[in-house]
Amino acid sequence: MSKFFVNHTWYFLTTSTVNHHPFLLEPQEKKIVVERIQNTCKKLEIEKYYFSVMSNHYHLLAYFDDGRKIPKLMNLVNGGSSFLLMKGLNRKGITIWDDYHMRIPKNERALMMIKGYVVGNPIKHLEVKNFDQLKAYPFSSFSKVIEEENQETAEAMVKTVITGPIYPFCKEI
Repeated sequence: MSKFFVNHTWYFLTTSTVNHHPFLLEPQEKKIVVERIQNTCKKLEIEKYYFSVMSNHYHLLAYFDDGRKIPKLMNLVNGGSSFLLMKGLNRKGITIWDDYHMRIPKNERALMMIKGYVVGNPIKHLEVKNFDQLKAYPFSSFSKVIEEENQETAEAMVKTVITGPIYPFCKEI
């Protein structure tokens, strides 16, 4: 199925591992995905983005001037990380990533909620236990949100949404 892309907008992208298998248990495995996200965003000139990587999925919130960059970004992140992860596992031919899902925030309030959800997701999935650990967690953009806003605002963004679904605030594509 082909996808329709809108220009000059934020997208909330999620990809899980096949059958939600925890392929990303070790820090070096999560680091591969983070580096692929960062390097690909730089390559595609995507300057505004937030992410979190958990053991069986990752979230990315990014602003796209050209929505057609999305498939390329997802291809480079998922394909490149799959290759490196399989190499690290000393296996070939296994599928790591499932299809990606994307949504567009309905408004500015929704965008802030999604940002909190994305960067706070490691708390939801018990990858970290508190905000101090989240701030030090290198596989989330939480510390970036603190730099842009402040600690209190960043924590409030996460607390607002981390207990419930944020999907009612998005348009499914």
